[in-house]
Amino acid sequence: MNSFLEKEYPLRSNDFDLHNRILPSAILDLFQSVASEHAALLGVGYSEMLEKNLAWVMTKVKFEIITPPEKFSKVRIKTWPLKNKRVTFEREYLIYNESGEILIKGSSEWVTIDIEKRKIASPGMIYNLSDEEFKKDKNFEGKFFKVPAFKAEGEGFLINPAYTDFDVNGHVNNTKYADYILNSMP
Repeated sequence: MNSFLEKEYPLRSNDFDLHNRILPSAILDLFQSVASEHAALLGVGYSEMLEKNLAWVMTKVKFEIITPPEKFSKVRIKTWPLKNKRVTFEREYLIYNESGEILIKGSSEWVTIDIEKRKIASPGMIYNLSDEEFKKDKNFEGKFFKVPAFKAEGEGFLINPAYTDFDVNGHVNNTKYADYILNSMP
């Protein structure tokens, strides 16, 4: 069993904004795609989890753009899970250019939910990896940053999620939140 997955993806014009900067939602989409594929290879993909009445839900994510990728370039993404904690599962990501330079690094935290109860489940160790097979490399030290409470100024921004905003679990997909945030800015 391979404790990491590395895969090549072509970047498309839709992955960039009007200033040719990669969109945060495109980065999150790349993370989600490679994580989903790796989970399936590890035997804990969507279908396998559904059989156990479980689903993966991302609770936290962060990334740092070290060097912005270029439009229409090909990138390699490497991902690996860390050994789970009581109910949380962390996953790391590195996005490289074709020369092998790190462009973006990221981390995410996931939980499993019981689909019927709609509550966090504690499935124990679900990966078929031994302690020695887990990579210990973390992209960031410390805990995930918590957004402090704030008071919104101005009129606000109302969002009505549309059909394409929802994922297979019936939730607004994490990638959409990044677009919501950008769309709320003047």
